[in-house]
Amino acid sequence: MTTPLGNSCQTLCRLPFQGKNLAGSERIKVLPVDFNLRISEEWLNKLEEAMATYQDLLAQKQALEAQIEQARATEVAGVLEQIRALMQQYGLSPEDIAPRRRRGRPADAATGPAEKTALPPKYHDPKTGKSWSGRGRAPAWLGKRPARFLIPQE
Repeated sequence: MTTPLGNSCQTLCRLPFQGKNLAGSERIKVLPVDFNLRISEEWLNKLEEAMATYQDLLAQKQALEAQIEQARATEVAGVLEQIRALMQQYGLSPEDIAPRRRRGRPADAATGPAEKTALPPKYHDPKTGKSWSGRGRAPAWLGKRPARFLIPQE
């Protein structure tokens, strides 16, 4: 036997595996590994056999999804029957269980949005001919004394 750093020295190493381990049991097994951490060829072959491939996992996923859908369909049918029986027993209607929520405008406003008309101008600049209705941001030409540009109301 050589020193612990030698290539021919063998030691035992704990390698946990999820699910089935290489020996087929659920507990942690001790695998022989050399100091270069090379697992023997025999153990690698067993490990590859135990691991599922990507395609195998996809097939399992599709099978599970089909089972889930089938179980849901049978359970939903039973639940609907229970709901119908309870509704009949208590004399309930679908409107009692889930009343319609009113959204949007009332029915009399169904004619559509009213046409917006432009407001008449309230201020007028005689130099440029521009006008302002008094809504929104005040124009710069209005200055500090807007009464000068006020259009008289008729």
